[in-house]
Amino acid sequence: MNITRLAHVADLHFGALDKAALDVFTSFIQSNNVEGIVISGDLTQRGSHHEFEQFKAWSREVSVPLICVPGNHDTPMYSVARRAISPFRRYNSYTDHIPASGTFGSFQVEGLNTARGWQFRLNWAEGSVRQGDLTELLGRYPKDSDTISVIACHHPFLSPPSSPLRIRTRRGVWASRAVADSKVSLLLAGHVHTPTTTWRGTKEKGYLSVTSGTLSQRLRRHPPSFNLISLYQDKIEIEAVMATEAQAGHRKILGTWPRQGSQILPHPNR
Repeated sequence: MNITRLAHVADLHFGALDKAALDVFTSFIQSNNVEGIVISGDLTQRGSHHEFEQFKAWSREVSVPLICVPGNHDTPMYSVARRAISPFRRYNSYTDHIPASGTFGSFQVEGLNTARGWQFRLNWAEGSVRQGDLTELLGRYPKDSDTISVIACHHPFLSPPSSPLRIRTRRGVWASRAVADSKVSLLLAGHVHTPTTTWRGTKEKGYLSVTSGTLSQRLRRHPPSFNLISLYQDKIEIEAVMATEAQAGHRKILGTWPRQGSQILPHPNR
């Protein structure tokens, strides 16, 4: 049976990392035939050089190919000037060995930066989608292919109903509609520190919005976890994998959806 497996993780927060949880994750991906890892932002806690150095050292030890995008915590927390002028210079310098897009088996993953170093609103850490960025990204996917098209970003476009954290991603409603009308089947995000799956769109067409738990000490009513995404010929299954020492590797099925070629269908079997 041909299966493609992706590990999806977010909010590692080096600087507030749960080292035991990271060890569980690292061991799991190296022993479960995972073809790639998608990291949906917040690699660090404060965006410091030391935290990025720790992340880089870990990432170079991982034998599985990585893709990552930045989160709001990956901007220099204590320098408003740097956050405003060059918010991702430090992030880019420490992640230049990791692409923001790639193909793993039947998955084509494209990274989208929804994080900002500063915004003219009270909570600058909220997400924001640039229309030009998303429009350009949606044009990258092949039209005639059975490849599953995936977007990786930090902020979900809309609040997951089951998440304790409510979000307000700027232009999120527009972005969600644009993706629902496109070839994209999966949106892999983080920020809420809770594993969730939510169908976005209509009963006939749309995409699956997926968020990952965290591997940090900054928990939100859910233990440390990451996601395992398994793509079969006729279905896709998404599981939350516990990363505590007591429950290491325990899996909770978040849902199974039928697959038809390059599309995931909105009929979950839970």
